[in-house]
Amino acid sequence: MKQLIILASALLVLPFVATEARAACSSSDFDVQNFELSVDNCRGRNCPRLVIKGDLVNNCGSDAAARIEVEALNGSGRVVDSVDGWPARTSNLAPGEAVSFDFTGMMDFERNMEDFSVSIVEVREW
Repeated sequence: MKQLIILASALLVLPFVATEARAACSSSDFDVQNFELSVDNCRGRNCPRLVIKGDLVNNCGSDAAARIEVEALNGSGRVVDSVDGWPARTSNLAPGEAVSFDFTGMMDFERNMEDFSVSIVEVREW
């Protein structure tokens, strides 16, 4: 009878242990692919403007979402401007799923922008 009670207790605890053992997704589980950054020398009030596009890919083993940040750097490596956003909004991406993002017009073009970086700055499960 004791063995039956211990076994039943172990079976009740097992799902909770398995859930905790699963690692949460992190920024290294996401990838930005097909990243495009260019200057559109259009005519008008908001020109020239930066075209910032790409794809966010979930390489995690579970559904999750990520926030991307794009930083513009000057010749000294200082951040001139930055923009960030959640490409999938408040939806999770399934493992292997990708979503396109377009931050065009969200960052003002400045002549001293010499380099750009893109990174995953936050991951969460909605």
